[in-house]
Amino acid sequence: MYLIYLTYLIKMDRLSTLMPKSLKKLGISNEVSASQVVNAANKWIQEEKIGEGVTATKFSNYILTVSTSSSSEAQECYMRSQELIDHIRNEYPQVKIKKVQNIRN
Repeated sequence: MYLIYLTYLIKMDRLSTLMPKSLKKLGISNEVSASQVVNAANKWIQEEKIGEGVTATKFSNYILTVSTSSSSEAQECYMRSQELIDHIRNEYPQVKIKKVQNIRN
């Protein structure tokens, strides 16, 4: 009985491969990926202490939009945008990101 159960577990798809299949089936895989990218960007922004008023707001058409509250924060974000892109590419290699766009509040 135990051997049958182990065989079943080996043949069963891993959860990490089942989720993308389910998300694609529902048609929301792009939205989930965008949410993951925005979340990863916000974590990086907090860890790197870019600025209090800097927040990643959306990811669409391969562009990450970051909202800033001052021109100095926008400048810092612009200067470190390649670091942010590299971080996201490391965390989510399947996601294509071209650039970071700054928007002032």
